Amino acid sequence: MEAIGHVRLYWVVALLAATLTTILVTWLLLEMLPSSQRREICSAVVVEVVNISSGRVPLYGLLEVDLNVTASYDNPFDPDQVNVTAVFELPSGRKMTVPAFYYQEYERRLVDGREFLRPVGDPYWKIRFTPIEVGAHRFYVEVRDRCGNVARSKTLRFEVIPSHKRGFIRVCPYSRYLCFDNGSSTFFVGHNVCWYGPRGTFDYDEWFSEMAASGENLARIWMAPWAFGIEWEELGRYDLAEAWRLDYVLKLAEEEGIYVILCLMNHGQLQSGGLTGEWGDNPYNRVNGGPLARPEEFWTDANALELFERRLRYIVARWGYSTHILAWELWNEADLTDGYNPEVVVEWHRIVARYLRELDPYKHLVTTSFANPSRKPGVWSLDEVDIVTVHRYGPQSFADIAGSIAQLVREGWSEYGKPVIVEEFASDWRWFNKPLYYEDREGIEIHNGAWSAIMAGSPATGMLWWWDNYVHPYKLYSHYAALAAFLRGVDPHSSALEELKGEPVLPGDLEEYLGSLTIYPSLGWARPIASVFEVTLSGEVGNKSQLSYFIQGRAHPELRSNPAFRATSPMAVESWSA
Repeated sequence: MEAIGHVRLYWVVALLAATLTTILVTWLLLEMLPSSQRREICSAVVVEVVNISSGRVPLYGLLEVDLNVTASYDNPFDPDQVNVTAVFELPSGRKMTVPAFYYQEYERRLVDGREFLRPVGDPYWKIRFTPIEVGAHRFYVEVRDRCGNVARSKTLRFEVIPSHKRGFIRVCPYSRYLCFDNGSSTFFVGHNVCWYGPRGTFDYDEWFSEMAASGENLARIWMAPWAFGIEWEELGRYDLAEAWRLDYVLKLAEEEGIYVILCLMNHGQLQSGGLTGEWGDNPYNRVNGGPLARPEEFWTDANALELFERRLRYIVARWGYSTHILAWELWNEADLTDGYNPEVVVEWHRIVARYLRELDPYKHLVTTSFANPSRKPGVWSLDEVDIVTVHRYGPQSFADIAGSIAQLVREGWSEYGKPVIVEEFASDWRWFNKPLYYEDREGIEIHNGAWSAIMAGSPATGMLWWWDNYVHPYKLYSHYAALAAFLRGVDPHSSALEELKGEPVLPGDLEEYLGSLTIYPSLGWARPIASVFEVTLSGEVGNKSQLSYFIQGRAHPELRSNPAFRATSPMAVESWSA
């Protein structure tokens, strides 16, 4: 019995050794093969719809679909490893393909003035879809893994019902204004609120509440390395906590009726020095494992372009649903990056904006921005760029804020025939050494910049830059409230608004017109129907037939008149009556 037991043990050990040897030899052989000839071992692919937010969705409302995906992948943010998409069939027969995204739920807490996020549950896949047609819809979800294996969910249905929602924002036909899908248009009133402080998203609870109460409906937000940026800690892998924060803020904007210009890149990421340089920490930097030796290579490097387009895909998948994203802004002040080459930057914008337009199923507007408004970048002439933006700061040559902003808006429209938005302005670009705006506690520059942009033909107010150290702490929202009240109910596109041009006309020879003017009344025994009379430069009196011959006393107060004369003259006017 013992001999038999030893034999069995021997064969078990021998079999195990042979198995391990086979695995090792197979692995070595695979490693020796070129990557193009290898065949990866992938598990079965499975996709299941586990939840639909509603079976009845308002037109331009939000449908969310939660998924259970089983597939082989190391990086859920790389569509070459795992590609999850939904195909929606609309009542018209049109099909829309919407990419899914990897999602993690969080809950937030404010502790000692600082926001903390805690993950809730495990991450999973999600789809967000905004219907653009009324009626019965069908959809299915498809998953493809890195081995080429494909799985498809069963087809599901939901109904889209009419709503009063206005839809996505477009450029109005042949116009400098912006329209919604339903054809209506509005003016946009707002200022920058680009990032949060230690309080995180709790800042936006306060800011957006104040803005909405003051009639503001426009904000600008950056996806910066220190706030809302999703690709900074590790190249090609996205920060789900920052993505959740942006989810929260966009949803809050929708609830408060605020539209957002979402800026995807800021100049400091490709700056190696100065006050705002962040190149040393950029994951695209070769020192940090990225593909680029110098910042300026970002614009031409194929690997960098592929990585950025992959990030765009995630951004569109997660936030493209929102009708409250006014525009994707590709760059903030691209001309401040190291080694700036205008021609190269124009070509990059052509490629990326075209890709974004093809990728985005809802065709949001696309723009970008530059620091120097006098450089006339060729980007504004691209068909792929929808809005011209302006950034203008003092203290140099910006004493007349209203006049300068109005001129920039008019020039932009005249030269490019596109809507012009003054995205950033302030009397002073500095935040140190007592900048000029600290002396303006009444917010005069806010008033001048906001009103002048609108009156020059912009669809939006000039957007002041300093929000957390000026507008909010000094409670200067009243300037926006006054302008919003003035514009309320005005549809700029359907009103066919045009710039009112007026020039003062003075006589060539003043002496010809100067001297005494005698006005002879002509109204008899009757009650005058006018009491204010215009006197022109030439001495003509409007409606003088209502000037009475008689000065009435107490007997006939009903016939009494107290005429007033409104005169236009280049010199002081004296008057008397007889």
